[in-house]
Amino acid sequence: MTQDTASRILVCTGHTGGHFFPAASFAEAFLAKHPEAEVHMLVSRVTSFAQAYVSRPPFHIHVIPCSTIPSFFSFKMVLFLLEYGVAFWET
Repeated sequence: MTQDTASRILVCTGHTGGHFFPAASFAEAFLAKHPEAEVHMLVSRVTSFAQAYVSRPPFHIHVIPCSTIPSFFSFKMVLFLLEYGVAFWET
């Protein structure tokens, strides 16, 4: 990477500690080698530990709310797809 352009990375992770902390460790290791970079964390839900962890720069947190996938042929599936599509678009 050149010094005149800041890079951005997107790290996707789940909301539990077993998924979040390995992803955060990767992001920190990346920042150690590229301190000018911005890190964007994409999570399925914001927990208290995730919010405290990424509340400082250069971390940015983005949420895509996820719920359990309902049975395929149901009205709940239509609502799920709409919710997921809107969340993805807003992110």
